[in-house]
Amino acid sequence: MKYALTIGLVFIILSIGCKQPPVSTLSAVKAKLELVFEDEFSQHTLDTSLWQTISTNPSPYDRILPRGSCNFDNAALLTEDNIVLKNGCLNLIAKQEQQIYQGIVGAEKGTPVGCDFYGGDTFELKQDFTSASLFSRKGYNHGLFECRAKIPSAKGLYPVFWLWHHDEIVVFEFFGDSHKHFVSAHNKEKYVTKQFSQMDYSQAFHHYAVYWTPQNITWFFEEEPIWTICREGLADRNRCAEAQQADNTDYNIQESFPDSIDRWLRPNMSLRIYEWADQVAISSFPDTLVVDYVRVYQMGQ
Repeated sequence: MKYALTIGLVFIILSIGCKQPPVSTLSAVKAKLELVFEDEFSQHTLDTSLWQTISTNPSPYDRILPRGSCNFDNAALLTEDNIVLKNGCLNLIAKQEQQIYQGIVGAEKGTPVGCDFYGGDTFELKQDFTSASLFSRKGYNHGLFECRAKIPSAKGLYPVFWLWHHDEIVVFEFFGDSHKHFVSAHNKEKYVTKQFSQMDYSQAFHHYAVYWTPQNITWFFEEEPIWTICREGLADRNRCAEAQQADNTDYNIQESFPDSIDRWLRPNMSLRIYEWADQVAISSFPDTLVVDYVRVYQMGQ
């Protein structure tokens, strides 16, 4: 199977460190596209013309997300101090440290924003963990999204690279365990996900990518296709069936496509505390999501 690279080969190619691009098997896809966004993180400070460090959610959700049932215990406060550029890589760091986040709920006065917060009210949240997140300032509608990254090993962390707006496409996410690699896509109606668990992904840099078109979404690992979903519909179903017979890729036909009509998705790199983790491996902190580069390709105009 294409996905079954040997651990030895992965280690030889990817354990060298940053700026060692893997051998490309996406060249056919990229030949049709133009590079429209790129950050190699080779500068000394974050390029704030490309990225912002808080989300567009109203405060306090711009810097912190509650665990289930509006429980903020162990939720990580996202800070710029935990974003470090070093040796040509972006480092998003999770730490055990107490910090207080206080301010005014960022919504129209009296408007409920969840968890008993109302616009214009003051809030104060004392957190035991800090971490970091980046959102691209620009969004994109269809294209190839890729990164090369080394995820943290500490149990209980939630490293994720996703394309986010009203709907989502997850390029990779790890739910508190560096052995459990998930990809997913969803809109407001449906959600589809697939898990890959063949190694400890924290032991080396790996290449992750997703190619989003109006007809299908294909995920890649080490530049090899690992899963495709197709938009529901007879014509698309036939195309997917033909493609499956041609290349033996694991295809799945779903209606979980993001709404791409007048919509865009923003690349987001985040490191958080996993909401449903049985425990957080505090003894392993600090731990880091290390990103070599992020790139976006689209069809030429």
